[in-house]
Amino acid sequence: QILLNRTPAPTHPKHLGDLQEEHSWLKERVKQRENELSQKRESNITLEKRSRRLKVEHQLKEDELEKEIQTLEYALRRKQERNEGVRMELEQARFSLKARQADSL
Repeated sequence: QILLNRTPAPTHPKHLGDLQEEHSWLKERVKQRENELSQKRESNITLEKRSRRLKVEHQLKEDELEKEIQTLEYALRRKQERNEGVRMELEQARFSLKARQADSL
């Protein structure tokens, strides 16, 4: 009685056909999945290359800006030194003028 309730062995034509169909479907699905993964790998490689290129470009820009900042800071220091020199000359001229005015009195 237990033997009668068992499902037929997989070699039964109906089940064999189902298994072959499922096998074909699974093979196709595996192939699709492999293609998807291959495309993702290619996409990741492209993104990694782009990321490295952008990092290099960013570093070059950063270096360029740092150099420009240093140039501007140098120019500012020079201008401040000149302004200080002019201020000292102006103070000297005022002092001399006051001295001459005092002498003429």
